[in-house]
Amino acid sequence: MQFIEEHHDWIIEARKKTLEKVQARHDFFDQLPLSTCKQIEEAKGRLKTIIEPMVEYHSKEMGVKPTAITYKKMISRWGQCNVKTRTICFSMYLLLLPEWCQEHVVVHELCHLLEPSHNARFHALMDKYYPKWREARKETKSYGK
Repeated sequence: MQFIEEHHDWIIEARKKTLEKVQARHDFFDQLPLSTCKQIEEAKGRLKTIIEPMVEYHSKEMGVKPTAITYKKMISRWGQCNVKTRTICFSMYLLLLPEWCQEHVVVHELCHLLEPSHNARFHALMDKYYPKWREARKETKSYGK
């Protein structure tokens, strides 16, 4: 109790900052309403027209091909690659990102078909296939925070 009393102002300020971050995150993702089946289907359709040509282009360039591409309402990650089934799932919230950040996510997930982990080889592949990936990752991470 003494610690809490001594740090009361800091605790109040930290909770306030946390709530502001949570609200900003909600505000960001709420820009894309996905609460009805119609909204979800429209978002998937829009995303397919953007993402699938990128996947096709980079798949040819990299010599890989996913077995399937799916789309989900994911807010904890922009993409996900199952290396065993070679399927890639993209967050529908990619629609909120600039195109160059979307492309970064596409190349990132395709690189996992060549290298499952985020090791030096993976980073070398990213350097080869999307040289501005570090800048794109930084920009992408800034969204939804």
